[in-house]
Amino acid sequence: IVDGKIIVDTKTIDHITAPELGQMLNYLRITSCPVGIIINFKNPKVEWRRVVLKGIDLENHSSSFASIRGSET
Repeated sequence: IVDGKIIVDTKTIDHITAPELGQMLNYLRITSCPVGIIINFKNPKVEWRRVVLKGIDLENHSSSFASIRGSET
């Protein structure tokens, strides 16, 4: 967690897939941070995904998924 505002998750895997995105979504929900970045250093070209939650309800611990953006593979 960086400055209480963003979660950075570094990986060395072949590609960022649904399980990694799901894991980040869980991290965001648990910590109430609105933004996370997954960075994969396995390949010569760095792969990354930005995951954003919107509509975080801290009282009920619920949120709605907003977007995933990142490098093209």
